[in-house]
Order: sequence, then C-alpha cells, then structure tokens
Amino acid sequence: IKLIQQLKHEKMPNVKNIEKVLTKMEVDPSNKLTIPYQWGTSGLIVRAHEGRQIKDSWGILFDPAQEVGGFLLFDTARDTIGSALKYLGYSFNSTNPKEIEEAVKLLVATKKRPTFLGYDGGVAGLNKVLSGIAVAAQVYNGEAIRAQEEEPGIRYLIPEEGCEIWTDPVAIPAKATHP
Repeated sequence: IKLIQQLKHEKMPNVKNIEKVLTKMEVDPSNKLTIPYQWGTSGLIVRAHEGRQIKDSWGILFDPAQEVGGFLLFDTARDTIGSALKYLGYSFNSTNPKEIEEAVKLLVATKKRPTFLGYDGGVAGLNKVLSGIAVAAQVYNGEAIRAQEEEPGIRYLIPEEGCEIWTDPVAIPAKATHP
C-alpha cells in the first residue's frame, strides 16, 4: 500500500534553502518522499555557578571530577547511549558491540553516583533545572532556548565531543486532497 506520495520539488521553491547536510538522510537520500522541515540538537542545559568554570563536555554527566551537581539523563536509550558513545570518542551511531558495551558500562557507573537524579524527558529535565532540583540535564535545543528566555543563568551547551543532530521530516499522504 502506498501511503505517501512523491514530492514535487518544482512546487517547493524553498527546498533550495535547506542545508544540504540535512537533506541526505539515509532513509530517503534523494528526498523523493520526505523533506526536513525542522532540525535541532540534543545537548546539555546547565545552571551557571558564579565563579565556577563549566566545561562544554558530556563529562558534566559522565565524569565525577567534572560534575557540577545533581543531573538527569534523557529517558530514551537512543539519546543516552549515543551521548555516552560521543563522550568516549565514538560515533553517536556506533554499531560496534565493544563500543556499545563500553558506553553501557559508563552509564551503569554514572547511574550509581549520588548526584544522578534519574531519567527524564527533555521538558521534565528542563523544569527540574529551572526549579533548582537539578543543576544539569540532557535536553533538546528548543527547550533550552525557552529556558534561557525565562532565566539568564541557564546555559545550553553543545559538548565539545559532539552531539546528536536530528531532523523531523514532512511527507504528503498519498490521498491528500490538496497536496
């Protein structure tokens, strides 16, 4: 059953303005069926400490020597394991069993620390940082922007080791009346 229809790029003049790196998705590399309509990153939101230098690193979560206080990890395995992989110097999308095992061991050790406050979604993690329950949390950039508007002491960090870049694609249903 054909559920979505092929896109007519000639009727979409702004397709040319989309960053090329976002249009080469593995699932639809020629963008015949989908096109990105929004994109972002997942990184860290941190409540700034006066007089304390905060490193732009996943180490805030994964290295006890770099931690800045209570923190939350995403409640999604994909994002959390991917972030641990990046911290260890591997691809966010690694399929290497040894690298994944090393990331899982890091996550288990991280989970055992007294400053680990649990797993939560981005908005819930953000709210816990804003309320002072946590000092750091994994969030998506959109949540971080809203938090920075509410409170100037909040910083969004894209860790130096790298982070996830995501896209949300749009498609047109096969039976759309006005495609």
